[in-house]
Amino acid sequence: MLATKLSDLEQRAIEALCAGRDDLAGSAAEVIAAVETEITASTQASVRFTGEVALARREVDAQRRRLADLDRGRRLARVGAALNGAPREGVDALSAAESALASVEAANQDARAIREELAPPTERLIEQMADHGFGAPTRVRAADVMERLRARAAVSTPLITVTT
Repeated sequence: MLATKLSDLEQRAIEALCAGRDDLAGSAAEVIAAVETEITASTQASVRFTGEVALARREVDAQRRRLADLDRGRRLARVGAALNGAPREGVDALSAAESALASVEAANQDARAIREELAPPTERLIEQMADHGFGAPTRVRAADVMERLRARAAVSTPLITVTT
């Protein structure tokens, strides 16, 4: 539906250009650029979200495996304690394993946070470099849409030959 509206607006802008109404075509170009930028951003967000969901699923699967391993260890500890008699006082292998795992996870979280904090602001830098002509633009600009509309208007303008 949105693509249909954009196509209609683009066609109207071309007609406006052909009729010499650059003001109307310019306004249309700004709207088209904004909508195309939103579409691109939505598409990128969708791709990013899909990746994050896949990452979350892998993480959940890994946590399930870890939980199963811990449960298996807990059961083995109970069997071992039952086989060896009374457990030694103050020593709980499962608690020690969980504590060690928690400290490793905390250290990993701290390291990840530090890496993210020290990372350069890539999105802003990429946009700035694209604005200076280094690489493809990160957003649709009204000037680019006007250029495209003018090219299409030039193709659709019939040549009128005057014969005398």
